Amino acid sequence: MADEKKNGLTVLVCGGGNAAQVATAMFASRYDTYAISLYADEGPRWKQAMCGRWNDQVNGMELTLDTGKKLISMPSDITNDPSIAAKADVIILAVPSFAHGQYFEAFYPYIKPGTVVACMPARSGGDILFNAKMKEKADGLAFVGFETLPWACRFTEWGKRATILGTKGSILAAVTPESESTRAISILQGLLGVFPAITKSPNNLGISLRNPGQVIHPGVMYGRWCPDKWDGKPVADKPLFYQGVDDFSESVLLGLSNEVQDVCRKVESLVPGFSLKDACTLHQWYLDSYKGQMADDSTL
Repeated sequence: MADEKKNGLTVLVCGGGNAAQVATAMFASRYDTYAISLYADEGPRWKQAMCGRWNDQVNGMELTLDTGKKLISMPSDITNDPSIAAKADVIILAVPSFAHGQYFEAFYPYIKPGTVVACMPARSGGDILFNAKMKEKADGLAFVGFETLPWACRFTEWGKRATILGTKGSILAAVTPESESTRAISILQGLLGVFPAITKSPNNLGISLRNPGQVIHPGVMYGRWCPDKWDGKPVADKPLFYQGVDDFSESVLLGLSNEVQDVCRKVESLVPGFSLKDACTLHQWYLDSYKGQMADDSTL
């Protein structure tokens, strides 16, 4: 038909870990996809790992979906050169949050107006960091903060094979500026497929304050190793993280979570109409994420 055309899309995936390899393999099966790692020689090693060998005829990456189906794809390139950002319509950061600034800074000279930049997941203040690193270019870009990864996944053979163990039913994402929400979320939903369904969150501050890691990790560590709970002597058995949470640790976690809620209500009171509804309590976050998977969900 006259109104049908080839709609090209170029995707750049950042990182070399589990999520980056899954995203690269998935997106490369449909779109012009590149991967970049700024970590040492990870990019060239990954590129070499994809090559077929005499006892392995798969040339490219093999991704096993949680449906049992398999995809075999070959990204257009894997590199450590940040100038590749100039080609990208969408940039996906599937790297730890401490590396986000490094990638933003490296892409700044090359990124083109209109590019959608998504962090999976974003961590607290991701949009602020993005604006700081992109400077005057920030207003012409769309920053998307996801609350978490879309999948539970792992590579089974580094650089060659990866598996999606499970896909979330839905996932929250916020877009800055908000005026780019429809365009950015539509593009990202197309990349991910039917699941997870992306639910628009009002703002990235809500995503930042919803972040469970900023409560769970320091809270559990303090609850286990603070002076009131540990005498400073070696322990007999290797301690577990989540399984070691007791009533005292729960009280610490609830205290931290309640402080976040106090911040939310204060901000909402200062800015009429500003919603931080998605910055829920830690208990609610667990209910939203794992409802039906817990024997007792009445407490942390």
